Amino acid sequence: MENLITSTFDLFIAGSERTSTTIRYGLLLLLKYPKIQEKVQEEIDQGTTVFPSLTSVLHDSKEFPNPTEFNPGHFLNENGTFRKSEFFMPFSAGK
Repeated sequence: MENLITSTFDLFIAGSERTSTTIRYGLLLLLKYPKIQEKVQEEIDQGTTVFPSLTSVLHDSKEFPNPTEFNPGHFLNENGTFRKSEFFMPFSAGK
């Protein structure tokens, strides 16, 4: 329990070198013990929810000129019809 508390403390407080070393060590342990890796993956599959951030996509200046301004033309082609774009996700990123 003391080791777990110390490792958690290091993840939140220590510098990036210590954090990356701790993560690398954890990944190596998972590689060494595949049964534990399977249990961890099962828990991730059942207990993890991903919340995608669409702000980074919808504010990409490469795809949308003036991304901070409301402009329906961002989604229209020259004819005024809907332009398909990988950046447009009206219902988020799905499951």
